Amino acid sequence: MRLSFLRLDGRPIAFQYGLEGGRCHYFLKGGVDPAYLRFAPGKLLLRTMLERAFASDLVRFDFGGEDEAFKREWTHAARELIRLDALASSPPGFAEWAAFAYARPLARRLLALRR
Repeated sequence: MRLSFLRLDGRPIAFQYGLEGGRCHYFLKGGVDPAYLRFAPGKLLLRTMLERAFASDLVRFDFGGEDEAFKREWTHAARELIRLDALASSPPGFAEWAAFAYARPLARRLLALRR
């Protein structure tokens, strides 16, 4: 596990949470202080993490997750993600499946209407 911070006067203004294994860094989550967005602290920290990863014998930096614009600034390579959900064959399992299959898309449509 690697938790990294970019600090200004001792105060964290960007962070990254990742895992390393098999000579790969897996970027799991990042965030920035909104007050400093215009200075791009997330990009500064990401650049530092990329440099550190490849200077320390890692051969891959995996951005993970879905395709996002900030990731395409650093690479043109992409891999297809496949999601597999295994749910119990029981009333709670059925309820979880129904919520995922029907309630979630409905909530997204309702939120889109509000915008």
